[in-house]
Amino acid sequence: MNGELALKRNQLNEKDAELITVRAELDVMRIQLRGKDGELDAVRSQLEEERAKFSNLRAAVDAI
Repeated sequence: MNGELALKRNQLNEKDAELITVRAELDVMRIQLRGKDGELDAVRSQLEEERAKFSNLRAAVDAI
């Protein structure tokens, strides 16, 4: 009986270790995604600036 309990305890400890590893990997992925979100925000800002320039150019051409 004690041997069975020790085996079960070891199996649970192994599963706990696997879960800790998976959680750490998820944390890393979340951090990477936040970085990608920041990059995407920067690209969006650049796109908005380019749209504004194009809109101004279009207005200037239409005014001619």
